[in-house]
Amino acid sequence: MPALQARFSSRIAIPHVEGARALLHRAIDSGVLPADTAVDLVLDSLYGAIVIRMSLSPPGQRAQLAAEPYRYAVPIVDFVLSGLR
Repeated sequence: MPALQARFSSRIAIPHVEGARALLHRAIDSGVLPADTAVDLVLDSLYGAIVIRMSLSPPGQRAQLAAEPYRYAVPIVDFVLSGLR
């Protein structure tokens, strides 16, 4: 199991988070987000909300969330980013 987790982290999770971190830094650099944005806190808030929702939802709801990810992702991103302005 540790090998599977390491493989998941190195091939999926870490590159995804690094991409999101780079996106947030570009938004800060271009003035879209405030200069004092706590990038790690924003990422923790976004990923934490999504992981908890997927983990704690019943199977049928997880399937619906997986089929329509924007239905939940857009409101949570809007909510987290609204706290930065």
